[in-house]
Order: sequence, then C-alpha cells, then structure tokens
Amino acid sequence: PLRHPVAMAQSFATLDVLSGGNLIIGVGEGSTQSDFDALGIPFQERRKMLVDGVVALRALLSGPGASHHGPFYSFDDITVAPASLQKPCPPIWLSGWGAPVGLRRVARLGDGWIASAWHSSPEEFQTALGVLNSALESRGRDPDDFPNAVNTMFMYVDADGDRARQVAVPIIERTTRTTFDGEGGHFLVGDYEECKTLLRRWMDAGAKQICVWPVTDAPRQIQMFGEYLLPGL
Repeated sequence: PLRHPVAMAQSFATLDVLSGGNLIIGVGEGSTQSDFDALGIPFQERRKMLVDGVVALRALLSGPGASHHGPFYSFDDITVAPASLQKPCPPIWLSGWGAPVGLRRVARLGDGWIASAWHSSPEEFQTALGVLNSALESRGRDPDDFPNAVNTMFMYVDADGDRARQVAVPIIERTTRTTFDGEGGHFLVGDYEECKTLLRRWMDAGAKQICVWPVTDAPRQIQMFGEYLLPGL
C-alpha cells in the first residue's frame, strides 16, 4: 500500500527482464503505522489497499492496455514497458504472519505465501500452513503445488555456538527491539549442528524455501551456509 501499483509494475517488469524471467514478487500489508503516516496513507485501510493493489498489479503485468477501477487505484489503458518475460505475469506472493483472515487472502490472491521466522516458531508456522491449505482446497487449489517461503530468519553461524551468539545477539536485539529467544526457532544462530537442527525443524513443519538474513559478514556467512549447513539436509 505504500507504493502505487503502476510504479511498482514498471520496476517489477524491468527486474523480471534483468533476471531472465526469474522474478518472484513479494507484497504485504505493512505493519508500521509511522511509515503510512509519513506518506499520508491511512493505516487502517492498508488491507483493503493491498487487495486492490494486487489486482491492479496483476493486470498491469499481464499485458498491454491494462485498465483497472478499484476503490483505491484507478487507471485506463496503461502499457508497461519493457514487458515482463514471465507469462501471464511474474508470480505474486503474499506475506502473512498466521492470522486466518490473512491466510485466506493469500489463498484467494496469491501465487505463494511468505511467512516470517521472526514472528513465528516452526510449530506456529505448521499450524498456519494447515489453515492455508484448507483455504486453498476450498478454492480448488492444490496445496502441494502452492509454494511458501520463510523469510526474516536472522542468521549467524560459527564453529563455536557461544561465539556466534556473542556476535549475533546484540545485533538482533537492537534490530528487533526484543529480547533474544534462543529456543523458539526464530533465529538461525549457533554452531553448525544447532543450525542444521533448526533448519530441519522448519523443513519438517512444511517450509519449502527458507530465506536467511546474515546479521553481519554476509559473504562469509553465505559461504559457510553452503559448506556446513546444506550438506545432509
């Protein structure tokens, strides 16, 4: 809702071309009222704006001469150039932290679901996934064919788990403004076996993709993820 669908469509189409048709679009309703206040956008309308915006965005990316007349966005005969490579348009995934109304919206409008490790444990994710799957089935959609990704999983791995926590915990607490929870499965922080165990928890809960956010030294952390965590999963 913080960005107009016409402007987003132009950017997304360009990114799809630059990526060789590999773009996945992720959208969400937003959760920080100060962001909306700064732009003069009514925070209480964000969910309705998201729905209208996704419908408009899909129309814009699906071909030339798009028109849309919704409660928040309206335009006629808009052609986005360059056109996106993926047809009918790049997949649009919707985020949701587990509320049933949000998961039903994902099933209705989305091509995939983006969950949050920061805001959900693996067990909470599994429960939410069950709600989503039921909503998909009620719409005649196959849950097995519907992708999901767990995002906002802050990461720092080290051969020494205590050393990993010493580095990562202050950064995570400063970023999230919460006390670090080492047991809830929210953060990929620890030694190699600790982190592999957590990844397995998420995979067993039904996570199909996991997006990690190294809290520092990203190139080395990504290398270590590939060398020490991926093998054997």
